[in-house]
Amino acid sequence: MSNYFECIQTNRTLRRIAPLFVLTVLLIGLPMLGAISTGRQMSRYLEFPPHTRYVQHTHFSWSAFALISAFGDQSPKTETLGAAVIALVAAVMLIAERLLH
Repeated sequence: MSNYFECIQTNRTLRRIAPLFVLTVLLIGLPMLGAISTGRQMSRYLEFPPHTRYVQHTHFSWSAFALISAFGDQSPKTETLGAAVIALVAAVMLIAERLLH
């Protein structure tokens, strides 16, 4: 009879651990599978601490900033803030253009 209860206890433990095991395999395995499928070197992904020296950063875009600020969220408070940001950016651009010419 005690063997039956040990089996039930083991089954409960496995039910608790199984989702964590699957999550761990997915979190580690899927990024590696993606790196392998694109043909990139695995050493970049396995270095610790991770470095960002392989990233090519783009320049800051004021127009993208203004658009995202204006239309990023559709709440009334954000629309008002977006309009103010667009007006401010336009004013700064006009002043800078007049000063440079």
